[in-house]
Amino acid sequence: MGKYKVIVPKLVSVETNAKKINGFYLMRNLNYFKNSTKELQLHYKIIKSNKIFIQKEYDFKNSNYQVKDNIWSYKISKYGIKLAFQYDYLNKKFKFNSLINNLPARINWTHLAGDYISDVINLDLFLNRFIVLNGIAFRLENEVYCFCSPSLNGKTTYLKRNKHRFKEIISDDYVILDFKNKKIGSTPLLMRKNNSKESWYPIDKIIFDINSTKKDNKKNPYNVKEFIEMSAMKFNDNIFIKNIIFYHKLHKQINQILEELENSDIFNLTNIENYNYEQFIRN
Repeated sequence: MGKYKVIVPKLVSVETNAKKINGFYLMRNLNYFKNSTKELQLHYKIIKSNKIFIQKEYDFKNSNYQVKDNIWSYKISKYGIKLAFQYDYLNKKFKFNSLINNLPARINWTHLAGDYISDVINLDLFLNRFIVLNGIAFRLENEVYCFCSPSLNGKTTYLKRNKHRFKEIISDDYVILDFKNKKIGSTPLLMRKNNSKESWYPIDKIIFDINSTKKDNKKNPYNVKEFIEMSAMKFNDNIFIKNIIFYHKLHKQINQILEELENSDIFNLTNIENYNYEQFIRN
């Protein structure tokens, strides 16, 4: 049995001593996929430790996040409470203390340990043109379908109500798009059991859904780039990631990818009209 946890099949792996990482939205169950005997393309080391050394000098600092020699650190000590987190940018190595992992929710600018890790991986995926979207994917007969829409727009409910119809359920909660090769990856399901047969599936069209009851909403006022910024760039909500993007000068690369996505023919932006995903299924 391999020692590396698989986060995205054939793509992302981690090595960790933590049994559970709170807030890790890319992988709520670290044992969901079979382990790997080798490091995958994007590999991270995650260490749970209460001994985190924070250097006094730094090259840049913003909102208690600081960087020195490409090692990012965050530490708050108030009322006897110590929250500490560290990320080695070049070696992809995380460290976090027990308390920051046990937070029930984000407090001010302090995220749960899993938030930091997921958002860093999400950013790295984006920079490599693997796009993490809110969405579902399934195979009906011989066709693979993928619908992406904001949260609480009926995606998981639709899967649960129709799971008996689908030959395979590929993704739930989020979808990973391999933009270069036009494939979507199998992801963990909120309904626990995954009956997908493969890791990656060819896809020729992804539906971006806007749910609106406006009668005059036949022409959608949004574009693909705007939808992706809303639905596929969750890492932008994290000021730590904003600091990384600023300090490592990643804006130009991100904007270039957004332009490529906007000009792609794989996306169809439309209105789902009250959760009615059936209307998009090809006859």
